[in-house]
Amino acid sequence: MRVLVVDVGNTRVKSAVVEDGRVVDYPPYDRLGDVDADGILVLSVVPSRTSKVLSLFNRDTVVVEKVKDSSLDELFPEQLGVDRVCAMLGAISRYPAPLVVVDAGTAVTVDFVGRDGKYVGGFIMPGVELCLKALANGAELLPYVSPEKIDGEVWEVEYTTEGSMLRGCVLGIAGGVDSIIRRMELHTGMQFFRVGGGGEFDLLTGWLSVDEIDNDIIFLGGWRLYVEGR
Repeated sequence: MRVLVVDVGNTRVKSAVVEDGRVVDYPPYDRLGDVDADGILVLSVVPSRTSKVLSLFNRDTVVVEKVKDSSLDELFPEQLGVDRVCAMLGAISRYPAPLVVVDAGTAVTVDFVGRDGKYVGGFIMPGVELCLKALANGAELLPYVSPEKIDGEVWEVEYTTEGSMLRGCVLGIAGGVDSIIRRMELHTGMQFFRVGGGGEFDLLTGWLSVDEIDNDIIFLGGWRLYVEGR
């Protein structure tokens, strides 16, 4: 089955065509209405933007905004964002459980799945850009710093305010995620396979160790959600 999966996030709208469990295309936003697919699934954590995305299509579209809208409420709690659920479903289809999915976007989510495929628990923290904005908005003398990938060693001495803010946010988030995973491993006695992804994950690359970087898992999970829900 060929399904167009659209992920409506806080920062951007992403999409992919998944056919028989494999991503085959990434159509641009302005061409979504022209995509040839057997079905369309819209995953949204921003209800205020959902209707605008739906206006692109002149055919029936399945919209999922909460887990209770699906058949997964026995595996995942109702209040869990559907984007997080689909990322875990997609990761399970590709990688060995137990596993942890680190999705770095506007927020950084760290979600754990046990050996039985059930949700173990999760954590949320600000993303790099949100962290930098909070510093600029909360401290009068601190400037806004645009997030960018750090070159060189993160432990190098930084003499500028801008550089100190960027390195502090990046290393703070990467270290926080790593600490969460290690503590969960001690708490559960499980060794979690690490999967990273998201629009800001490249900012953390080099400072946070993962086994795989995979930005397709949310689309694969959406495809599974659509197919199993039929």
